[in-house]
Amino acid sequence: MSEVTRTIIPEQYPDLRRLALLATGSTGADIERLVRDVRRSVRRQQRSLTWGDLEHALLAGQRADVGELDRR
Repeated sequence: MSEVTRTIIPEQYPDLRRLALLATGSTGADIERLVRDVRRSVRRQQRSLTWGDLEHALLAGQRADVGELDRR
């Protein structure tokens, strides 16, 4: 692992590393939209945003992408 990677995503944040890997291939705009949508959803449920909420949304997005490929 390069020094740059350790500096950007320290080992103390394994959840951030997982989210980053799940978001591979997404643009900054994609991630911004996803976070805003998830934040809006949890706000309606009157609770705080969690890493799990973001992970679930990223996984759901990947499944949707696979489904789009099947339809082509």
